[in-house]
Amino acid sequence: RSDQTDTGSVSLDFTKMTAPSCQLSSKVKKCGRCGGQGYLVEPVQAYVRAEICDCVTNCPVCFGQARKIENGNSVACRVPSPKRITGAMNQAEIPARYVKATLSGFDNTSGNGRQVLERVRGHLKNIKPTGAKGIVLSGPVGVGKTHMLAAMARYLVEQGFSVRFTDFFQLLGDLRAGFSDGKADSTLLAPLIEVDFLLIDELGKGRGKDFDKTVIDQLVTGRYNQNKTIFATTNYQLKAAKPGYMYNIELDRDPSGMSDFAPDRFGPLETRVGSRIYSRLQQMTHFVDLTGSDYRATEAQ
Repeated sequence: RSDQTDTGSVSLDFTKMTAPSCQLSSKVKKCGRCGGQGYLVEPVQAYVRAEICDCVTNCPVCFGQARKIENGNSVACRVPSPKRITGAMNQAEIPARYVKATLSGFDNTSGNGRQVLERVRGHLKNIKPTGAKGIVLSGPVGVGKTHMLAAMARYLVEQGFSVRFTDFFQLLGDLRAGFSDGKADSTLLAPLIEVDFLLIDELGKGRGKDFDKTVIDQLVTGRYNQNKTIFATTNYQLKAAKPGYMYNIELDRDPSGMSDFAPDRFGPLETRVGSRIYSRLQQMTHFVDLTGSDYRATEAQ
């Protein structure tokens, strides 16, 4: 967690937002390990993983049961429940590299990052898993799109929602491998459709074949029909394709070896996902361009 806040902005301080309701437990309120959240987060192999902190298991109010008796009723010892957040975090599959990614920690303000950050914060403030629009972030490589998406995933988890973060290109690989093993696509796609919030990184990345578009169609249509929210990032332009525009470059086989955000290489998103899905994304999400310099290149200097 980052304690940094922008002056005049709405702070998403997760510690305050998940403050314990076990008022009798000084251990919980002053825990030096978790900061009072009730859980610890760390990278384990490919993903971010969470575990319950000792201050919860040793809580003198609920004795580690996460429930307590109040006025004769069984109520949660903390809201949101650390156990629920831990389970949701471990199901979210946030990449390990982004274990420290928070909205407050986003600091690439070389372009319009500050304005986009405030828009994202405001959008997430009262978000609901159904009936709410998501966001598709587009921008050049290295401006922090994945960081922001991972930070959104963590924020949503810490509000008690079920979340799945998926890299679209990796998903395609998993589906192909599953098909070879005799597994149906529905087995792998169902959890992504049913979860409260789906976050897709690198939307449109791939070879642009019919298989790729079929996967996008199944994901978007499945959630569209259930009125569920999608958040995504893409390197492709959010503007609609010009009439007669053709885009046939396979990025993974681009002989130039270049991957900068440019119209001649990263064409319109519509050409990658198809007009029908593009239209649905327009209805389901806000299209937002994130600008700025390549943060990774700056750090490498």
